[in-house]
Amino acid sequence: MKPVKISPSLMCADILGLKKELDIFAETGMDLLHVDIMDGHYAPNFTLGPDFCRIIAGYSPIPLDIHLMIENVDVFIPTFAGLRNAFLCVHPEAGYHPLRSLE
Repeated sequence: MKPVKISPSLMCADILGLKKELDIFAETGMDLLHVDIMDGHYAPNFTLGPDFCRIIAGYSPIPLDIHLMIENVDVFIPTFAGLRNAFLCVHPEAGYHPLRSLE
């Protein structure tokens, strides 16, 4: 059996208290930090972006699990792929050539 990984979503975090929450997540052993990136097109909401991810990656030792729920995903993969200690998740239908996107 695979061990369970815990990945709290930052989409619902208290932005004003985020540093404190990130410290608590690190102290309690969270495995990943889930970050939903939504563009208002592919997914109906607007949420966090690359600058937010860059700041979090620079502060927290916990790896980011970045979920790209955006149109034209190929355009944005390089922006997020450059972040240290991060995993990217894309929807295959979000791009025209999903295998090329993964390359």
